[in-house]
Amino acid sequence: MDTQELEATVTSLGPVVAQVVTEHTEYEGALAAQNEAEAALLTRIIETVKPALRALASGIVKTYGDTSGQNGCNPVSEREYFAERGVCLVNAYTSTKDTTGNRGTWQGERLYLLSDGRLAEASRTGEWSCWQGEWDRYEATLKIVDAAYAVKDYELADIVESLTEKLNEQIKGQKTTRTKAARSRAERLAALATLVA
Repeated sequence: MDTQELEATVTSLGPVVAQVVTEHTEYEGALAAQNEAEAALLTRIIETVKPALRALASGIVKTYGDTSGQNGCNPVSEREYFAERGVCLVNAYTSTKDTTGNRGTWQGERLYLLSDGRLAEASRTGEWSCWQGEWDRYEATLKIVDAAYAVKDYELADIVESLTEKLNEQIKGQKTTRTKAARSRAERLAALATLVA
């Protein structure tokens, strides 16, 4: 490239840079508007499903430990749960193997919708092993997040699909059968109570 070509190239940089900056600024604005709209939609969805959350929610593991014991004898399993209960919307828990393939680490996050309608992110760290007598363990932390955080870090479509699946599973489940059985047992116990009195 001779001096004239270099000068022409340098001179043309200004307008190109200005266009790139303008386009990127517009893109960032559009992305912010999209995230804001997704957060608003997620907030509305949460308000809609909030009455069903107690039925969907389950315990969220805070600490996990498991071992088969020496030679497969005396297995031990430990679980501690957070006080909050919730439904997992996105499971991004992962694991990695070390070079032997017999041990590794656990890491990752899960997005939960808590039974009170708040969103929370569980983050875990831990280790696993295939060797007898060694422990598989992890600890998790739970951080309350808002809808804007959730749609920034997770796909809204994945969140909605997961929530829809959980609601449909609940409808197809055995809740009606279990309710009928519990009522029948309550009636029998009440009848037994009158015999004792």
